[in-house]
Amino acid sequence: MKDMDPKSMAAHAGSARRPSVSEPEVAPIYASAVFRFGSLDQAEDVWTGRSKGYVYSRMSNPSVEAFEEAIDALEGATGTVAASSGMAATNMVLDALLGHGERIVAASVLYGATKTLIEQDSARRGVGARFVDIVDLEGVKGAMEPGVKLLFCESVSNPLMEVADIPALASIAHEAGALLAVDNTFATPVLMRPLELGADIVIHSCTKYINGHDDVMAGTVSVGGDKVDAPGLLEAIRHSRTLLGPVLSPFEAWLALRGVRTLGVRMERHSDNAFALAMALKGSDKVTAVHYPGLDAANPTCAAARLLQEGYGGMLSFELDGGREAVDGMIRSLSLAAFVPSLGSYATTISHPASTSHRSMSEDEKLKLGITDGLVRVSVGIEQEQDIVSDFTEALSRI
Repeated sequence: MKDMDPKSMAAHAGSARRPSVSEPEVAPIYASAVFRFGSLDQAEDVWTGRSKGYVYSRMSNPSVEAFEEAIDALEGATGTVAASSGMAATNMVLDALLGHGERIVAASVLYGATKTLIEQDSARRGVGARFVDIVDLEGVKGAMEPGVKLLFCESVSNPLMEVADIPALASIAHEAGALLAVDNTFATPVLMRPLELGADIVIHSCTKYINGHDDVMAGTVSVGGDKVDAPGLLEAIRHSRTLLGPVLSPFEAWLALRGVRTLGVRMERHSDNAFALAMALKGSDKVTAVHYPGLDAANPTCAAARLLQEGYGGMLSFELDGGREAVDGMIRSLSLAAFVPSLGSYATTISHPASTSHRSMSEDEKLKLGITDGLVRVSVGIEQEQDIVSDFTEALSRI
């Protein structure tokens, strides 16, 4: 190296490994897109799986694998595949599982982009799609006709906070020869572990609570349970990621893993604060309804909500008397809570589903589902409880 031209040296200097008997306490960021081999035999062994190693970061990367292993442990999964976003994760599941002539049954109340994806992807690929009230178990059972391969729901629905009865839905799906996929973004594995309740697939938009800091786009698919060929399904999902290319970057995997470290304490605080805010909103004469699993009278799925082991989560929604004009007035009066079309961060934010997350739906469809112009979704943060409650009560008093 010392006799090499400086221009050549610049391309190679500093790349040698640094052996050490000690290990880094924090997982390093493996930013390399490619990995080198010493021989054709070595490359062949890694490529075919005979030896552990990496080839190309679109296929696998050590930083991404470390994050996947963390989600594995949290969800009690057989395996996890990370992706560049929650929507990418959902798309990989649909791509891996559904072919021409097969069918999917999904909850009618879903994140708007998820519902649009299921509708458009199904039409494009010749897959039949049907949407049902996920709380109506008899209705779900009636929809599970021959050819249905997947039942899809959210553990806590966006934006109405209905809590899915996962054991009952898993039983319905399995009796029909289908799998149950659950988007667990709102609950997180701290509050609910769907695989332990009978689900086969768990999806996360890790952009939200898993990371928790509004600085990462990421998603995961976890597989488990005894009703699914977990290795085969994981391989199909990884194959979809490799071919479609929605790869999670090593830096974002590292950031998301850092967020996981504080997930437990954050979810406790989110849950406590959300319950306090829900109670305060329930007592306001400007609010006509509050949707929060911890309020028995307000949520018909409160029995299913008892599956949440450590609280009822940080998400709630409420109906504001006065519709869009009243919502806009409240947004302008809030000082702590910002209007942000996302959720799950450390700070309290609000969103207006009718004009953000569910804007792709027709007006009739939104009204049928209860997504009105007066509906406000709140992602309750980790600030002091009294500051959050005061911000909303004072803003409501100014309407």
